[in-house]
Amino acid sequence: HFLVMGQAAAAGDGDEAAQEYDSGAPKTRGWPQSPSGGVPTGTIPRPSRGGASALAARGEVEPSMAPEEMSRILWLRSTWEEGSVVEVFSATLNRWCAGVVESLHNDNSLLVRFDDGRGVILAKHLGRTDLQLAALGSNVRDLPPGFKVVPSVSRPGEYSFLDTASGMKFLSGELAWRHHVERLIDPHVDPRRYAEPPSHFCGSPAAGPQTTPRRSRAPHHDDAVGPTTCM
Repeated sequence: HFLVMGQAAAAGDGDEAAQEYDSGAPKTRGWPQSPSGGVPTGTIPRPSRGGASALAARGEVEPSMAPEEMSRILWLRSTWEEGSVVEVFSATLNRWCAGVVESLHNDNSLLVRFDDGRGVILAKHLGRTDLQLAALGSNVRDLPPGFKVVPSVSRPGEYSFLDTASGMKFLSGELAWRHHVERLIDPHVDPRRYAEPPSHFCGSPAAGPQTTPRRSRAPHHDDAVGPTTCM
């Protein structure tokens, strides 16, 4: 396996060769879980050489790396599937962007959709080993707009990524970016399949009140006495 310029190299320079385009989305507004014990900085952790560098944009050769590191990078890229969050380089914007793998193709290529920073969704069709793709955190360090890092209620010593608009929390920056991009593609998307369970929202604006069973007398054997719940 080699890291190559993929379809863009075959067709020429520029995003058009790599099929970057406005996908017509409304202009509306699994890397690992956050580590335990670290102090959050509001940015995404940088993986160890987790992908390409900006050299890809200029068509230059990447610095050599140890075979073990190359094998690790290729293995990481082999795990990308539909819904995976990756970085994609946009020649039009001249920067790296966070995107979501929308579909896989038989020629081992990926269709990635990403935010241009103005709420417009662009798309790019690239080979899995293309240098214009990288692991999230290699170059994109910021969180999505409207997100912040907060202490986890259910996991002491760890942190969650809070969408301040909805009050929903996510276990990682990767999932926060997935929600952001998918919401731009379809404002009605339901992120609950990968958000933290509703019980983790206790105390957040979207959680609703907590209720505790009232007990004014010793419980009878027919009474249903349960734990405190989040509605």
